[in-house]
Amino acid sequence: MRKSFSILEIIFAITIISILITVAIPKLFYNVSNANIIKLRADVALIRDGIKTHINASILSNTPENLETLDNNDNLLFEVILTTPVISKTKSSGNWSKSSSTTYNAWINSTEAVEFIYDANTNSFNCDFTKDYCKEITQ
Repeated sequence: MRKSFSILEIIFAITIISILITVAIPKLFYNVSNANIIKLRADVALIRDGIKTHINASILSNTPENLETLDNNDNLLFEVILTTPVISKTKSSGNWSKSSSTTYNAWINSTEAVEFIYDANTNSFNCDFTKDYCKEITQ
């Protein structure tokens, strides 16, 4: 008697594996996308906190100054307000890029980004709250 798998056993095994893959793959991509949003949410909180800390330090040192820019380099973002600056990566999921002196893009994936604008007059760092991803990142 030969020991081997019957065609029926192979079909059942392939069916079970395909069902598991069908369920697991969408969950995996959802988790990656969700992780990018959580990372960007933490980045926004750090940036806003860095702006407040910089303004408060200038007030406490009795040299109040308006923070005109958040960085001095197009490749290293937020270096004026953060201890460790963010490296600019265009169209890279979960990363930041700079589009003008006060405009930054937070990349959700390689095709979608949320535009953040720094207003030096109000020291605010905000995006367009009518956009869905902006709401998710700034919650």
